[in-house]
Amino acid sequence: MRNRLWAVAGFSLGLLGLNGYLLQQEEENYFRHMDAQKEEAEVLLSTNTDPLMDTYQTRSANREQDYVSWGLDEAQVVAALKKTRGLEDMHGKRIEAWFSSPSEPEELRDYICGDAGKKPRYWGLALLVTEDASGQRRRVINPGKVQELEEQDWSLKAPINEVYRTLELSLERKDDATRMGVAALMAGEEDLALEGVKPFGSGLVGSWSWNGAAALSPGLDERVITYFALLHLVLEEAWSEQGFCRL
Repeated sequence: MRNRLWAVAGFSLGLLGLNGYLLQQEEENYFRHMDAQKEEAEVLLSTNTDPLMDTYQTRSANREQDYVSWGLDEAQVVAALKKTRGLEDMHGKRIEAWFSSPSEPEELRDYICGDAGKKPRYWGLALLVTEDASGQRRRVINPGKVQELEEQDWSLKAPINEVYRTLELSLERKDDATRMGVAALMAGEEDLALEGVKPFGSGLVGSWSWNGAAALSPGLDERVITYFALLHLVLEEAWSEQGFCRL
């Protein structure tokens, strides 16, 4: 009888040991699978191609097309075209002068020509958007008051490239990713975009919302339109036939 009890006890311990081993293997395989999925997603993200890669080599004939590809809706495109014509009439000569003999030509090339891999539709913010003394509001520069384009202080600490990668190279990239990314940076709400929360969320909750983004800062809709209009004029000049970026 005693031998039988020892046999049963030994068998039970053996089953417990086997069960523990199998559970450990299952857990290891599960986390190994999760790690593999994460690594695969990171590889896909790092190799995903920017669909708007070449929109900075542009000209006046591309204005409407570019504004649509940058995510502006129909009414915003109309407003952007009107704003562009107005800025061109008032400041066309000043914009030309920005590229005649810049004191920091390499920096200008990095941001406007994309020579260092920076995307001009995002890094143009560093040159064309300034921040008030309180650090609470970012707005487009007044071309008539700017003698030379230079990097603005706020952009030195802003995660411009991180916002670009998060929104533009996402496997679930939205059609208006550029509009939303620029809005996040102009509103000083980069963290919301990087964390993927409202109004920059995705998935089942459907929290990606331009109306939500525009409400982050007073007048943001108009400021985004003005930025795109001035940026386009700058790119048109820089990429003209004998322009700065073609030298």
